[in-house]
Amino acid sequence: MVDEKMFAQVVEAIEKGQRSRAKDLLTRLLKTDQRNPDQWLWMSSVVDSRKEQIYCLESVLRLDPENKAAKRALILLGGMEPGEGVVPVPPVRRKWVDELEEVEVEEEKQKSPATSGKVLGYISAGVIVIGLILGAIFIPGGRGLFQPKLTITPHTWTPTISPVPVTPSPAASSTPVPMSTGMPSLSSNLEATYTPTPPYVLTPHPQEAYQIAMRAYYEGNYEKMLNFMQQIADADETADAYFYVGEAHRLLGQYSQAIRAYNKSLSANYLFAPAYLGRAQAKLAQDPYEEVEEDLTRAIENDPGYGAAYLERAAYWLLWHQPEAALEDAQTAALLLPDSPFPYLYQAQALLALGEVEGVLALAEKTQSLDITIVDTYLVLGQMYLADGNPEKSLENLKIYDVYSSENPLEYLVTLGQAYYEVENYEEAVEIFTDVLDVDDDRIEILIYRGLAYIELGEFQSAINDTYAARELEPNSFRTGFALGKAFFAAKRYDNADSQFKAQVGRAEDDVQLAQAYYWWALTLEELGDVYEAREKWQALLELPVEAVPEAWLAEAEAHLHPTPTETSTPTSTPTLTPTPTDTPEE
Repeated sequence: MVDEKMFAQVVEAIEKGQRSRAKDLLTRLLKTDQRNPDQWLWMSSVVDSRKEQIYCLESVLRLDPENKAAKRALILLGGMEPGEGVVPVPPVRRKWVDELEEVEVEEEKQKSPATSGKVLGYISAGVIVIGLILGAIFIPGGRGLFQPKLTITPHTWTPTISPVPVTPSPAASSTPVPMSTGMPSLSSNLEATYTPTPPYVLTPHPQEAYQIAMRAYYEGNYEKMLNFMQQIADADETADAYFYVGEAHRLLGQYSQAIRAYNKSLSANYLFAPAYLGRAQAKLAQDPYEEVEEDLTRAIENDPGYGAAYLERAAYWLLWHQPEAALEDAQTAALLLPDSPFPYLYQAQALLALGEVEGVLALAEKTQSLDITIVDTYLVLGQMYLADGNPEKSLENLKIYDVYSSENPLEYLVTLGQAYYEVENYEEAVEIFTDVLDVDDDRIEILIYRGLAYIELGEFQSAINDTYAARELEPNSFRTGFALGKAFFAAKRYDNADSQFKAQVGRAEDDVQLAQAYYWWALTLEELGDVYEAREKWQALLELPVEAVPEAWLAEAEAHLHPTPTETSTPTSTPTLTPTPTDTPEE
């Protein structure tokens, strides 16, 4: 019954030209029922970009493959070829509201307004949607859902996660819950914030102004909510009233005013947990790297069952690269908020940041089962498959993420570049890494990866330049010195390569790195004609634990130490292209 009333409100909003209002209502409906083709059809008429419209219409056809209205709209958008029995209708007149009013159904007079609105949607949605889509195609202005926006965030050698701090709706409790100003999901990309039902509060407010404010809260009319809730706060001076004033300010993007309201809430009751959480969210909205650990912890201490606070703190720990703490908080949040997808998403992100792949797939699938519109899940899957040695599957998920995400954060670009590198598409990898370095040229990992890609492309001087720059940024690191040594080797600058690999033997942090240093040092000495010393390095390689050395390297070492007439000591991995002359300082 509630859905029918809200659907009727959607039609009413569209009739009045209130696209944002209609979009907000449809987003709420889709959050509760993503398998309703009529709701996806109407959503296609109020989103802004062509890609959004096509996505909504394709969602209709996945649920209702014979829906002619969706097919016609897709044909008009160029997303489908005209087929038999489906002919695009001509563009409808701008005065489609007049046409809508002319549609009458005899039984409609006996139905409730909500049911009438639903019937109206079945009868005329196709014509209306197509008309609205045609109008939207030619309306300039505004940034579409799928416009990429490069965002650089802290990154380590292992792909890390920088989630948008959010607080999804928890189950009802005695504690009011701050609403998120944004979610990393398709629903937020549609420029509508899902506002869950505020749970009940302890303080009774019999005033009519309070009821009006709460209704405005439900409707997303935060200015109206603020106006009436401020009256309550001035009269009652209660913690929850000031808290809701803060929420209204925060949801309006007025973060300084919100913080002042939360402070008043805590002055009225310093144990009021939601105010600590709200204040933390407002501060993070002002500065994503604001240190709000104390507020988040106070919220949890004052209400140990406050799932939203655990969830927000999990996101905070991920942002600050503390995956162990994030995993613990996300696991607690999953117990308190079993119907929220975000505890499972954050657990998956934390495991990836810890370098653990096992369990990530199940968590990602759980996230999607609760909310398939959360785009970050595809990034998690892309990172997981790459770490698990399946770059092809990684690329599949990363491409889905790219289509539906409004931003291209650093971890996405780096993962995408690494995936292209692993499938040997070095040109694409170089292009992606260059995009990142154009924004921040001090990213060591990306300099190394691009340098390795240049080696594979035979552009040895570019490889030397990149790996040399990485070594300058991190002079005593195995990874940068080893990469520079490989670049020198590829360019046949064997004296320089010799000094680099020799230095890395002392910098190796484990047997795997030591094996890499001995193997490439031995190859370099062979090229320099120093056979005796090369034999020493091949022998040192064989003396390492077997699990640290690839089988092919062990076989090659044996071949160099015990050659036969049919064997050759020429390493198969040695590049044959002539390098470009260089001015790089001798090493």
